[in-house]
Amino acid sequence: IHRSLMSMAQKLFEVVGGGDKGGIVVREAALLSSPELPRLATGSIVEELESTPAGRLRYRLLRGSGPQTGWVSLKLKEKALLTPCTEASGLAAADDAPSTSGGAEASSTSASSAAATSAVPTAAA
Repeated sequence: IHRSLMSMAQKLFEVVGGGDKGGIVVREAALLSSPELPRLATGSIVEELESTPAGRLRYRLLRGSGPQTGWVSLKLKEKALLTPCTEASGLAAADDAPSTSGGAEASSTSASSAAATSAVPTAAA
């Protein structure tokens, strides 16, 4: 029973690569030749949906910015692009981290509230 519970547990990863490029490359399918999507931001937390023996991971975005789902590489040459994290540490770190997305890219909800907020004049300059 313990093993079946372990296999049902979420496998979470933190995006650690792509810091100098605004995140890591996401593709529509597992093939490296499939169309490219917007990048998955460094520091994002994702849940593994499936993986390939070639080191490709289909994910669901839990925290951070980028496509809600897509395929990413776990490594580029010898450099890790994603590292495993536990649910508690990964999500707590994501909750505590300040947002660096500028608001407009995070989600449609925050983008609309950021647009509404930016239209209101503020006293602080």
